[in-house]
Amino acid sequence: MGILRPILIVALFFCFISQAALAQGTIPQDAKYNSDVVWAINLKIIKPFPDGSFYPDKSVSEAEFLDMLFNYYKVKLPTNDNSATYLQASKLKWPIFSDTEARKKPMTREHAAELLSASIGVNYRAEDAVYYLFYNRFINYTDKPTLASFKSKSFLTRADAVHLIRMLEIRGNLTIKSIQDSPPMPKIGINDEALLKPIKGSLFLPADRASQPSVDSFVKNLKINGNTLTGTIPYIPMGYSYKIIYRSGHKWGEGDKAIKGLNPGQTFSVDISNRGEKAGIDFLLDIEREGMNGVYVDIPLLQADYVAERAVDRPFELSIPPAEKPKLKLSPYEFIMYTTQRFAFNSKYDGKNFSTKAPEKFETPDNSTYSVLIQNGVNDKKRTNLGFLLPGQTITVDLSSYQQDVSIYLLIYQNGSLAKYAELKPKLTEQFTISVPPLPSLDN
Repeated sequence: MGILRPILIVALFFCFISQAALAQGTIPQDAKYNSDVVWAINLKIIKPFPDGSFYPDKSVSEAEFLDMLFNYYKVKLPTNDNSATYLQASKLKWPIFSDTEARKKPMTREHAAELLSASIGVNYRAEDAVYYLFYNRFINYTDKPTLASFKSKSFLTRADAVHLIRMLEIRGNLTIKSIQDSPPMPKIGINDEALLKPIKGSLFLPADRASQPSVDSFVKNLKINGNTLTGTIPYIPMGYSYKIIYRSGHKWGEGDKAIKGLNPGQTFSVDISNRGEKAGIDFLLDIEREGMNGVYVDIPLLQADYVAERAVDRPFELSIPPAEKPKLKLSPYEFIMYTTQRFAFNSKYDGKNFSTKAPEKFETPDNSTYSVLIQNGVNDKKRTNLGFLLPGQTITVDLSSYQQDVSIYLLIYQNGSLAKYAELKPKLTEQFTISVPPLPSLDN
């Protein structure tokens, strides 16, 4: 089945009623729907508070975050007090606070980025550390990767901390890397959605070390004796539920069997004498119906096809963007939409002066020019053409004598022909609004 198998199995997470496993221990009620927290508790990265709650929104100090990092990396310290923690962090040359009182106070998300990037093997501070994590996908994002969206100066919460640490596993950093010489981090592209494209979902679930041993154990213990398949329910991590589905290989659902109600260590058997050509058995793990891990095992070959990525430690790589801004390779449609957005992004209005900047040369295909046209109210039939702008050129217009409903048209030409335009409507109450109304007559 190849890559289609994970798609089918992930879909099965939502097709069967979850059979909750009776695992030892409990997950706090205020954390059981947060898969990152459940993952972290199972790996003993973090613990609930003595009252049994997790308090996901509680802020984290530097000392607490260091403990989480060392727990994640399975670093064995001689004692459990902070002195051993800070001695180890100092040996690793991590950017820790020297003031003992500062170590106890809530830390920022930016400082968490500094410590995370240090553990990966780079020596960056402040926003550079955030940039590095963005460029190397240690910060998961679906929109514009900006310092504002990362909330660098906000305090780190317990839920934030375990999410950031889990990204280490997902990106394949399972061991502490020695800090390498780190070249200057370019400030290119972080506020530019076209240079760092949004992360798209994978066909596979992300790696999950908390449940991977359970999946491996399930596969290892499957046996076929004649027309009987036998297996054993593996250890199920706290907060996880399992589903086991025998698929007969006939028409959808015909002859399929859900194996349920068994506890870890108990065995099961299935009669496979009437199986079809595509028979198999699925073992799926979820946290409150969020798929976490699983495997499809072919019958009778017992070949495993995994649902999730495998947790592996990848060698250190220092990946930063080039110092030179790359020329974008966009289709004509993408280009005109992108250029319109850049024009709007570069436009400002302070209640008197309107200014805009044509996109830079590196952002444009060859033979592209721009023009600015002003319409002084709906009754202005003539309009004022301010002429052509070269890539990167800035223009400022005093609008104090213009009417309230003034419109500014940004015209985009390719090879001398009008390709796209946008209308900006400066307002005294806001910076500007952007729309694409029907194109007016552009005759001067």
